[in-house]
Amino acid sequence: MALTANLDTQTAHHIIDLMHTLGRDSGTTFLIATHDDRMAARCSRRLQLIDGVLQ
Repeated sequence: MALTANLDTQTAHHIIDLMHTLGRDSGTTFLIATHDDRMAARCSRRLQLIDGVLQ
């Protein structure tokens, strides 16, 4: 599911804020796949797939 695809930057960040709140309040873990380094930087753990190798 593309949660923030095609959204303006402000709305996309608002969605991520809501996900952080939901995760904290309910203990939910989210798996986010993105090419946007700004979105990835907001995650508490970050893994990268480089040349087919998970790093």
